[in-house]
Amino acid sequence: MIVYRIRSKTTGLFSSGGSHPRFKKIGKLWKRKRDIDAHLRRAQLEVYVENDAEIVSYAITEQETSVEPVVAWKERQYEKKQLQDDDKQRKQQEYLKRLRYADYRKLKMEFEGE
Repeated sequence: MIVYRIRSKTTGLFSSGGSHPRFKKIGKLWKRKRDIDAHLRRAQLEVYVENDAEIVSYAITEQETSVEPVVAWKERQYEKKQLQDDDKQRKQQEYLKRLRYADYRKLKMEFEGE
């Protein structure tokens, strides 16, 4: 797989993409030639001319980094979802407690005011 970046020859930094590109340490990565062509049609080309920019192609190679059984993967996803749900439920309960306390204070003020 080939990917592309635009690099400034003067600074060695990479384009951020967009209509007003800036140069950054990492920058944007384009996956297709037509995407970088479309970007160059929309972007302010003066920025690239001023920075003596060049298009750099990178070959991305596939390398196996880990192997995990599908069941273990799904279990981990399920556990992660459970933790998120538990956290969401805890936050909702805290909110309800604050809401009830606020209602209590409001009623107490009304009662004491009479």
